[in-house]
Amino acid sequence: MNYKGHDSYRTLIAGGLSGLASLITIYPTEYIKSQVQFQGNYYGFRQICRQTYQNWGLFGFYRGMTPLLIGSIPRSMFKFAGYEQTHYLLRKHQLLTKYPDLQNFLSGSVAGVLTAVTVSSFTDNIKMNSIYHQTQHQQKLSLFQSTKQIYQQKGISGFYRGLSSTCMKESLTFGLRFTFYHRIFRPLHSFEAKIKNQDSKEMPKNSLTSAVAGGIGGGIVCLINNPFDVAQTRLQTNYSGKYHNLPHCLWNVIKEEGIMALWKGASYRSLRAIPGVMISFYVYEILTHSY
Repeated sequence: MNYKGHDSYRTLIAGGLSGLASLITIYPTEYIKSQVQFQGNYYGFRQICRQTYQNWGLFGFYRGMTPLLIGSIPRSMFKFAGYEQTHYLLRKHQLLTKYPDLQNFLSGSVAGVLTAVTVSSFTDNIKMNSIYHQTQHQQKLSLFQSTKQIYQQKGISGFYRGLSSTCMKESLTFGLRFTFYHRIFRPLHSFEAKIKNQDSKEMPKNSLTSAVAGGIGGGIVCLINNPFDVAQTRLQTNYSGKYHNLPHCLWNVIKEEGIMALWKGASYRSLRAIPGVMISFYVYEILTHSY
């Protein structure tokens, strides 16, 4: 995180490649998590893994990945570039300089909303439509077919199904993720400098330290924002019109399945987020420091 207000394309390139590397590594856990949230109380981890492997083999765990694969590059681009640009503007105009955590949270939240509106809502709806159709009808949909089906049924608004929960989740995710990242990175960086007998302010960032800080922060954030992820999954597969909006969805999940249902898939998200965010921050720091 060393953006100085120029050469924005570098943050875009580094962000895009870091997202691509992360998604390819951890998508199977995203697939299982979505299945657990969608299937409710009826299926567990073993049943989903066995059913997926029996029906589609190992490649079954990558069902629905294509839209995310296409979207992972711009999503990660907006995430890092949005954060860096917002944080730079706050520093430039000396806003919230006494509150670095609030600076980081606000910068991450702006990046999250930007990402949700421009990328995540589209790709997540296509992904969930593909998974839903294959689960219900045992028939695989291509990226084009899934996109076409959504458009024919709901038009452009179909790609914004669950937008409120997506914005809430993304803004909270990125706001907290960058806040925790810096909170965790600072003591790790200082400890590393102490071991090497160097001044922490002058010692360059270690990409591995960035990866560890990002991974720990990513795991913590998953436990905090999981209710919005559950709501997002339910709203994006709300083809029967059961849920009216975000509050109605959250309330019905609690009423019908108990409050702990809001943390369905949290363990899978953490298993995905910890290595995924580690890879993302590691690749981003490697690329931005190589220029």
